[in-house]
Amino acid sequence: MDWWQAIGEECRRLPKSALRADCSSDFVSVEMTMADSITTAESSASSPATSVGEGLVADSILPAAHGPDSPTKSLPKSDRRLHVEDLHPGQIWRSPFREVTAEDVRQFALLTGDDDPLHRMPENASSTSASASSESSPFGKPVAHGLLGLSVLAGLGTEFPNAATLALVGITDWQFDHPIYFGDSVRVETTLESIQPHGRRAGRVTWMRRLLSEEGRQLQHGRFITLVATRGRNPRRPK
Repeated sequence: MDWWQAIGEECRRLPKSALRADCSSDFVSVEMTMADSITTAESSASSPATSVGEGLVADSILPAAHGPDSPTKSLPKSDRRLHVEDLHPGQIWRSPFREVTAEDVRQFALLTGDDDPLHRMPENASSTSASASSESSPFGKPVAHGLLGLSVLAGLGTEFPNAATLALVGITDWQFDHPIYFGDSVRVETTLESIQPHGRRAGRVTWMRRLLSEEGRQLQHGRFITLVATRGRNPRRPK
């Protein structure tokens, strides 16, 4: 029995009154894909979307955004860990904003040893000034390290989504599209692209991640590949 069959069996055992409260909270993505086969869910699927379970919103599972003005909704933070069974391609999460400060850049330079003049404040500038000009920067003012932006993205992405991650196994096609200036606030948009079984207790998940400014400008983007735990064992592959 595969994941979706197991989920369907659990849904069918629940009384009609408990279907949305109990079944959808754990398997919100299944209600949409199994609406034709679970007759008790059909009436719920045709009504306006409502919050279910731990704040997941049924109409939040939409195709990926294609620009800063996209109306695509995102899934909110989940207090429980999300396993492979909770995930499906097309889900989107957006993190809160975080300011990248001059002190962040200074600490990152100390940690990594990358003290390039591009990332230094002018000697006569206040450490709190986000708009100080810099003759040593081709951007007219100091910029944060690109890898600092990537690190901030990775950190913000750990809770959006709050996945049961076992390992980061790859970062591919990464692009640094625009600089990050001191004082910029950034957020992360994560779109789940694909899931493949990996061994008996994990899935190999590909995420498209975008670092966005407050104005919606794409600063960085690329793919993260992680291993995410399953609740149960994956079916054995035929020999």
